[in-house]
Amino acid sequence: PAGCRRVGDDELETGRRFGARFGRGGCRTRRHRRRCGLDPDRYGATWDIQVGNVGDEQQEADTRSRLEAVPGIRAVGIKSDTGLGTGADFTLVSFEQFLGDVNAAVINDGRAPISANEIALGRRSMDDFGVGIGDVVTIPLLDGAVSQPFDVVGEVVVNDAISARSAVGALVIPAVFDELVPGSLSQTYAVWIDSDVDREATLQAVRNGFPTSVVDPHPTRQILNLGLVSDQPAVLAITIGLLAGAALIHALVMSVRRGRRQIGVLQSLGFTRRQVASSVAWHASILSLASLIVGVPLGVVVGRVTWRAIVANLGVLSPPVLPTAAITVVVVLVIAVANLAALGPGMVAARTRPAVTLRTE
Repeated sequence: PAGCRRVGDDELETGRRFGARFGRGGCRTRRHRRRCGLDPDRYGATWDIQVGNVGDEQQEADTRSRLEAVPGIRAVGIKSDTGLGTGADFTLVSFEQFLGDVNAAVINDGRAPISANEIALGRRSMDDFGVGIGDVVTIPLLDGAVSQPFDVVGEVVVNDAISARSAVGALVIPAVFDELVPGSLSQTYAVWIDSDVDREATLQAVRNGFPTSVVDPHPTRQILNLGLVSDQPAVLAITIGLLAGAALIHALVMSVRRGRRQIGVLQSLGFTRRQVASSVAWHASILSLASLIVGVPLGVVVGRVTWRAIVANLGVLSPPVLPTAAITVVVVLVIAVANLAALGPGMVAARTRPAVTLRTE
């Protein structure tokens, strides 16, 4: 039908791979997915499982009949269409209530639309249209016309359970969607499991009813791509730490070499070898503390600004977190490593013979 975009085999296979990796492979429950850093609520998938690949009215009736046969679930139909608005990436989404009453939309700010003159936009789309919550916007249509004016009432995480970009698109009520995209059908159905039923048995019943078109909630491709580089900050931190350690050792060695006469004077005044080695260790501690005083606040500020820019581009709600315990561990570890690095130069300084270093005086 016009306006109905049937999910392609490649998209469905991508969903199955996501499901296998994030749904059944180590992140089976919502709690496990949060532990994996993949909280579905943050990327707009609040449901437990999604089914269907509807392309015509007969498939729609068959899908609804199968869902109605499974007790203990609630479901909504997900309507979506691309190409409206600001371009090919813009996805118009609507959630059609089917079984039970479910609030499917994830709203970062404001609220979901409830009337025909209201709309919620993704974060990037707000920037593209130059509007915010409380402003009025019109959506360009495929035939070159524009939609009716809409009041922007919220910022939504766009997720059509297929391939939408979470920051690009809009959410409207089903009646408005049908006006903008005539002849549309719900291609996919999002399913929630009731809390008072056997969860695993109900999930299995849904999978049995849809053996070829059941997919676990999955993040958008942009979020998945971000996950592929999630280890890079740790690798970068380790690399910079090694370089900083090497620079500290070099600075201590050069300091001992340049200060041999001063060390000789101190030894002639009664400094023991232990006290000489301790002075080098204190030197290392002061250098590391100075770098921590500058580096930790600067790293926190840069990290927060960078992460806010990333999540703004993704259109998800994920505020930066200050890892106080991790920072404390890093501070203690840096000071300990600095003192460990000072052992070699300290031993060299302790073996300095005053008679040799001061013979020219």
